[in-house]
Amino acid sequence: MNQNQFLQTINPFQNKLFRLAKRLLVSVEEAEDATQEILVLVVTHLNQFEARAQFSTWMYTIATRVLLRTRKRQAESAVRGAQAFAEWLDEHLEDAAYTPAQEAELKLLEDECRLSCTQGMLCV
Repeated sequence: MNQNQFLQTINPFQNKLFRLAKRLLVSVEEAEDATQEILVLVVTHLNQFEARAQFSTWMYTIATRVLLRTRKRQAESAVRGAQAFAEWLDEHLEDAAYTPAQEAELKLLEDECRLSCTQGMLCV
């Protein structure tokens, strides 16, 4: 397969791959990066394609693996960020002495953070 044939084969799928990536990753930048990674993998592993399956099936298998791996990295990154924030809060708020008004305000903020985190987990 020469370069022109390859480009003609892959062009119809490029927008579909991007839309799939955007739907799964939400961020346009992340979707663009993932689409590029998928296409690079398709090009570099083209010699491994076996005609037992359709080319589109093979390409979508690669796309699925890349997108799931990217989602997993995003989730792990979010957890690390939340853990670091929790550690910072523990260090900086542990020994502080607050007035009753400040205590009430902190309680409201804590409840609001808990609610936001819960809603965030439900949306993922």
